[in-house]
Amino acid sequence: MVNIETHIWKNLHADIHLGKHEISMYHYSHSVIQPALERLTAKIAELQLQSQEDISLCFVLSDMEPLKSLTIQSFALAIQSLFERSFRQYLISCAHELKWETKNIDKKLITGKWPDLQEAFLKLKGIDLRSFDSYKMLDCLQLLGNACRHGDGPSLETLAQKHPEFWIEPHQANPLPPLGFLRPEIPPQPKRKISDIALSEDHLHAFVNAIIWFWNDHEYIYINSISSKNPHISQTLAKMRKARANRSPCKPTNIV
Repeated sequence: MVNIETHIWKNLHADIHLGKHEISMYHYSHSVIQPALERLTAKIAELQLQSQEDISLCFVLSDMEPLKSLTIQSFALAIQSLFERSFRQYLISCAHELKWETKNIDKKLITGKWPDLQEAFLKLKGIDLRSFDSYKMLDCLQLLGNACRHGDGPSLETLAQKHPEFWIEPHQANPLPPLGFLRPEIPPQPKRKISDIALSEDHLHAFVNAIIWFWNDHEYIYINSISSKNPHISQTLAKMRKARANRSPCKPTNIV
């Protein structure tokens, strides 16, 4: 894979000011997602306390807990949509500047799917998306977004195959028998359903971090590709390299 810190590409007008996507995602996470989930969490805790004295509130509580799960799923879809829209528009701008044929823009960038966008990025910028630290989480986010949109279908099956950790495995009540006995048949894996997906706030944070990291790395390559580097640019690059080295893992512990 290409080393992000040494890669040089041809800077385009489309590369300027892309840091705004990083800032927008940060504020969406901290000003929209976090307050909403904090209010839901506080309400659930309040109902749990009140239900000890008023048993009827148990019914309200039983609705609130799935609501939080659905809200997290909705935010994951919103995060994916925001990233894909900005990434797709960036590629379209690059293609226009480089005078790509209209049929290529229409097929790969306007109506193309995630693999088409990855291929286009490689051709337009000379670097594979898999070279970015954030790629694994971004790829996971795209699969998740498709599954959330289309429900139980091929997209969900692909997500379940690549990321079974999104589903809580049922507890195995019957342990294996002692040595000397026949092993029981292993029951078939239950069919995954979008309604059973178990997303957490940690997953949302990981997705947001991945998007921020991607645009931050993009900005690094843009600055590093400036041919004439004055002391200020060199200092900026050194500062960004230090920040990259100090990144915490871009995933919750159960993402593999």
